[in-house]
Amino acid sequence: MATNYTSLLGFALPTTGELSGTWGTVVNDSITELVEDSIAATATTSVGAGDWTLSTTGSGAANEARCAILRPTGSPGVTRNIIAPAQSKAYVVINQSNASVVVKASATTGVTITAGSKAVVAWNGSDFVNITETSGVTSVSGTGTVNGLTLTGTVTTTGSLTLGGTLANVNLASAVTGTLPVANGGTGITAFGTGVATALGQNVSGSGSLALTNSPSFSTPNIGTPSAGTLSNCTVDGTDSVGFRNTPINSQSTSYTLVLADAGKTIYHPASDANPRTFTIPSNGSVNYAIGTVVSFVNLSSSNVTIAITSDAMYLAGPGTTGSRTLAAYGMASAMKVASTTWIISGNNLT
Repeated sequence: MATNYTSLLGFALPTTGELSGTWGTVVNDSITELVEDSIAATATTSVGAGDWTLSTTGSGAANEARCAILRPTGSPGVTRNIIAPAQSKAYVVINQSNASVVVKASATTGVTITAGSKAVVAWNGSDFVNITETSGVTSVSGTGTVNGLTLTGTVTTTGSLTLGGTLANVNLASAVTGTLPVANGGTGITAFGTGVATALGQNVSGSGSLALTNSPSFSTPNIGTPSAGTLSNCTVDGTDSVGFRNTPINSQSTSYTLVLADAGKTIYHPASDANPRTFTIPSNGSVNYAIGTVVSFVNLSSSNVTIAITSDAMYLAGPGTTGSRTLAAYGMASAMKVASTTWIISGNNLT
């Protein structure tokens, strides 16, 4: 009885009692080497001129369908087919051509391996499928239009997909969220509440329409007192007065050196403190009062108050003498800064 062979890989199936004296050759040529081919052999063919149909010769002859690795090469410029037997078999495909190849049976769709890619494909009972793929070039490609945007180009490990055109058919009420900053062409507006909006980084309050112009006009705006008038020189109490309407009192029952906040105030020595005190005007280098600053002094105590000055000059109005001054009981005096280091003082009960 003659030796038979397996249908896919062509392994020898010797009949019992035959091949006397040639058994070793059959084992080597038709079993051992064929097993090695199916595990590790590579079949290489250029697909530059056409499709590649894997050879399926039986016995010990060359059999591309038996090999473990398929390596298509060449420069076809178009997709080529690698046609394998429609039987259970897995292949490692290393596509070294410049175009895609499709591993398929003669009457199936097959699986595409892109140029420069590697994949493991296997027969799943009805077609070849991709088990794993390592892409060297292309992962996404295509051309089309989505909501007015044109998609062109190819996304690869080093490439990009280009978006062009104008976005259309997008529902801004439901499909767009977030705030577009002014720097990106937006308004920066986050919300329009009842009488409140945040626009272009400014807080705008009030009722009615929102005015955003270089020189907006507001009709009778409610800005406190006055309710409709010129804001020039207005103060927080609603008048057009400048400065104090009275002089704040700084009562001191101990010797005291003036501070910047005392400008325009009255330094008061109360009757309850029957002790002599010294009130000192600091030097310009220590406290830089504005020129024109006036500070008043009132002594309602039975003891004298000395009004002193440090390194600057203080002139007594009239005589023009300098130095510290004495403010007797029930005396009142005012000192004005007339230059950076010069004061002039006058008053009653002042010597």
